[in-house]
Amino acid sequence: MMDTAPPIQPDPKPGPKIVFHRGLDSASDHRGERSRYHDLVNRCRQHVGVHRIHHVGHFVNGIPNFSVDILEHEELAGHFDAGSSGPANLRATLIQIGRKFNYDIGRVDRNLADMWTGRLMRTIFDVSHFGVYWYWIHGNEYLVGLTLGGQHVDDADRSMAAIAESILESLGRPPRNYGGFQRGIPRDPARYGDGQVTPAVNWSRSSTVGRMERQAAEECRFAVHPADLHYVAFFADGRWQFSVDVLDSERTKSFGGLDAVDRRGLYQEFGERFQFITSQFDRMLTSISPSEPGRLVRTVLDVEAGALYHHPVALGRYVVGVTLFQDQVAQADDRIRTLVESLRRGLDWSP
Repeated sequence: MMDTAPPIQPDPKPGPKIVFHRGLDSASDHRGERSRYHDLVNRCRQHVGVHRIHHVGHFVNGIPNFSVDILEHEELAGHFDAGSSGPANLRATLIQIGRKFNYDIGRVDRNLADMWTGRLMRTIFDVSHFGVYWYWIHGNEYLVGLTLGGQHVDDADRSMAAIAESILESLGRPPRNYGGFQRGIPRDPARYGDGQVTPAVNWSRSSTVGRMERQAAEECRFAVHPADLHYVAFFADGRWQFSVDVLDSERTKSFGGLDAVDRRGLYQEFGERFQFITSQFDRMLTSISPSEPGRLVRTVLDVEAGALYHHPVALGRYVVGVTLFQDQVAQADDRIRTLVESLRRGLDWSP
C-alpha cells in the first residue's frame, strides 16, 4: 500500500539560537574546552522557552563564551516595536551588559562581605516588563539571563536556577539552593523555637515621625518573623528612617558571629547606599528597552546565607528587607513583596 502520510513540514517557530563568541564551534578542541561548552549549551537549551527564560549568556572573567536564546521566536515579536533595536542588537546589548556585570556585581559582592553571609550568588533586576538575572557558578564563571514581559519574571528565575544547579552538578559540586527554591517550606514558628519574639522598632533621631510613618512601621512589624523575613527598613532620599526586625531571636542573635546591634548598623549603612547602587544598574538596563526603559521595581541580592531585597515605594522612598536563612529566601521574597504592595496601595505618599 502506498504511504499517504503528509510530508513533514518545517516548524515555523524557530528553536533556540546558539551563538559561540570565542570560536568554540570550530573543530579545534583546547583541553576539552569545546566539548565542555557544548555540554553547557545543551543544559541551557533545556530551560530556554517562551514562558521561561528567553536568553542565557555564559561568561568567564567578563568574557562571553556563548549565548542561547529564542529572541527571534514569533511569540516574542511584540516586544520589538518600530523603535526597538530588534533581536540581533538586543543580543549584542545583553553581551555588553554581561561584560559590565563582571566588575559591577563584583563590587556589590565586596560591599556585602562585612555581613558574613557568604558570597553573592544570584541577583534579580525586575523592571516590571522585563527581568535580568545574574547567577554565579564557580570562580569567575557566571550566567546572565533575560526574560521579556513581566508575567514570566518568576518562572524565568526558576529556569535560571535549574540551569545553574545543573552546571554545578556537572562539576561535582553540591547544590547551592539559589533562591531557596529547593528546600523552601512554609514558615513554621515551632521549627525556629521562638515565634513569639517581639519585633524591635528603631527610629532615626532625624526622621519626622508622622501618621504615615507610624502606619508604615506597624505594617512592617506584622511582616517580620523569626522564620523568614528578619529585617525591614524604610528609607527616604537615601536616609534611614526606621527599621523593624527580629534579629534578637534565638537563631539570628549571633548569626555569623555578629550580634543584632552590629547587623542593624551594617544593614542601615548598606541600605543608605542601596538606592544609589540600584540606580546605577537601572541606567545600565535602559539599553535593553530604549523605547520603554521602565524603572527597577525589585532588586534581589541572594547570598549564600539569605538575601537582601530592595523595593521602591514612592518617589525617593524605598524599603530594604533581609533574610538570613537560605531555605527561606523565596518565602521572605513573597512576604516583602506583599508588604510593599500594601504600602504602595494603602498610604498616600504624595507631598
